[in-house]
Amino acid sequence: MYAQYLDTFGNILTATKNLRILNFEVGNTSFILHPPVTRALAQMHELRYLSCHLVSPGVLSVVKCIPSRNLVLLDLWHEVQWFHDFSPLLSTLEAFSKLSTLVMNSFLPGQTDLDTAGTSLPSIRHITLKDASVAATNILYLCPNIDTIDFSPNHEQQCMQGHTDIRPRWPKVSHLSVGICRATRWGGGVDARLSHADLQTALVELLERRASPVPHLELAGGGLELTRDGVAAVDAATSRWLARLLAALQPRALTLPVHAAGFNQSPHERLDGWLWIQVARVLPRLRALTLRRVGRDNWVPPDTPPAALAELPLRCLFIDASPVLPSESRRLRSPCVELERVRALDALPAKLLAALTEMRVLGITGTAALPDAAVDTSEKWGLKDLGEWRREHGEHNTPWWRVDGEGAERKLVELWREYGERAQQLVENAEEYRVADLAEIYLDKCRYEP
Repeated sequence: MYAQYLDTFGNILTATKNLRILNFEVGNTSFILHPPVTRALAQMHELRYLSCHLVSPGVLSVVKCIPSRNLVLLDLWHEVQWFHDFSPLLSTLEAFSKLSTLVMNSFLPGQTDLDTAGTSLPSIRHITLKDASVAATNILYLCPNIDTIDFSPNHEQQCMQGHTDIRPRWPKVSHLSVGICRATRWGGGVDARLSHADLQTALVELLERRASPVPHLELAGGGLELTRDGVAAVDAATSRWLARLLAALQPRALTLPVHAAGFNQSPHERLDGWLWIQVARVLPRLRALTLRRVGRDNWVPPDTPPAALAELPLRCLFIDASPVLPSESRRLRSPCVELERVRALDALPAKLLAALTEMRVLGITGTAALPDAAVDTSEKWGLKDLGEWRREHGEHNTPWWRVDGEGAERKLVELWREYGERAQQLVENAEEYRVADLAEIYLDKCRYEP
């Protein structure tokens, strides 16, 4: 029965051989290695995006034979049972001269001296290494035109070996994203072979030795904590490794994940609350900051962040406080709690304007209230208040503002979203930033007029 299913699927693929996007999400490699499926792949001349779950050396040899020379994205999930080696992977990658984005999940080669003289992958500009070993990062040396790197380490101790070895620095990139899971006071984290402290140390030491200074650094996964009284509460160990990382990489734009539930500090864990002071000390040229909500808790912002962020010389601040969707939350939010959240976010821009004297651009996601279907409809009185808020403020979920005037005359003027995002990109990416470079957003056409 299973063979008949594979035959049928192979026939379908053969009949639709002009596919441009193909995603294999299967639990074993025999699916792709079945002859009808293999023959169908060998006829796909128009394929642009290919994702394979799972891959083995045999699957890689099938992928290599795909005749499309316009493949630009390859997403590979490696099977943990087979020995991970660079040879079949590099042979496959060399077959696609226009490949620009490579995503590799659970690629765990052991320590190896990769021959960087024999192979070059000049078309690759974006690499994602998820749950990868330190040795997997050796592929970066083969990509002279790499522009963005997304790296998250595997937690097995042997996978992090070699992080202090003397090696050349990776090619310079414009954006580096680093994922590291961190246990929070609400659970989560991972049952790792390495403790979180050891993993943090190994990751920081790796980046100190191999990564070059980067314009935009993003910390993904895990999350720092914003609390009502602690402002940006992190334990002392996390504060120390974060300061080392920022001092080594010197980003001018920084993206941080935050657990922003507004809870009080735990009596069982000492949190120092000095994050922004440390960031200001090690990053005197920081221009742009993005705070991104992670976890299952909606953010009711405390009153303290504006004053704390005043330590930073920010030109652009973006806060992603997107509300938790019903599919993410274990329980639906009551209307009164949701109303508290949107009212607090509504008051935040004016407070930030007063505190951040260098700020020129501000954006906040999550100001619009959740739809009625996402809250407890049994609380009719709460829905009435929520409806009044909507009628007054509308459903503009991601407003952007520019700052007009100087000194006491400074005020926020709302922008169309595309101009706000363009200004954010300019502040983050311009090598020599000047306030005059933002002149375009001060034109009348940029004012948001619903």
